[in-house]
Amino acid sequence: MDRILRIGLCLALVVVISLPALVLAKAGKDTNISNIPTKVYDGGVRVLDRTEGILNQCLKSTFSLFNPCLDVVKMCTDVVLKPLNYPFDYAEGKIYGAKHKKRLVIPTP
Repeated sequence: MDRILRIGLCLALVVVISLPALVLAKAGKDTNISNIPTKVYDGGVRVLDRTEGILNQCLKSTFSLFNPCLDVVKMCTDVVLKPLNYPFDYAEGKIYGAKHKKRLVIPTP
């Protein structure tokens, strides 16, 4: 009984996923059965292209807001942790001697 329920659920999922492609496949004037798979495929491709465009735009707008926030957090952390870096720099200088260069300074954007 459990297996029949899984099969039914999988079939329902396939129908739900393929429904937009079937809806977008227009029969048009030519009702030849051999053209239906091509139209269904074209409709599915259009749906996937639109979905990809929407997702790309959403990700671009999300990360365009996220990157400046990360820059502000990095700048604030550098300012807050600056007093803690002095003892570490002093200890590194004493351990490695004068040949050791100071920490690499990463430029802020």
